[in-house]
Amino acid sequence: MTNNPTFRHIADLRPKMQNISCRFIILEKHPPTTTHKKGKITNFLVADQTGSIPFSIWKQDCDYLKGGDIMFLTGGYVSLWKDKTCLYVGNNGTIRRMGEFTFAFSENRINNLEPVRSNK
Repeated sequence: MTNNPTFRHIADLRPKMQNISCRFIILEKHPPTTTHKKGKITNFLVADQTGSIPFSIWKQDCDYLKGGDIMFLTGGYVSLWKDKTCLYVGNNGTIRRMGEFTFAFSENRINNLEPVRSNK
């Protein structure tokens, strides 16, 4: 069994998926919010050629990220937040800026509520 992240397109993401990698463009960046435990969260809307999804980064400085940036995520996971499928950076995940403005994408929002079932 390997610990390498599995590359996924946004349309293929389902709740409970872990250790994924994907490439996307930032469509929207929302102002950071602070939780009651003083944690910082920055929310985005991101997309690839197959669809779009909310994306959140916890506890990291995201001032350098902006709309139009093309990003590569490794070690991400998918979960439900308020009945919507959302993408997150995992504790050991990384997000890397690859460029800007030259990326084909679809604005069709996915909302894949069916979790991935484990074969264990």
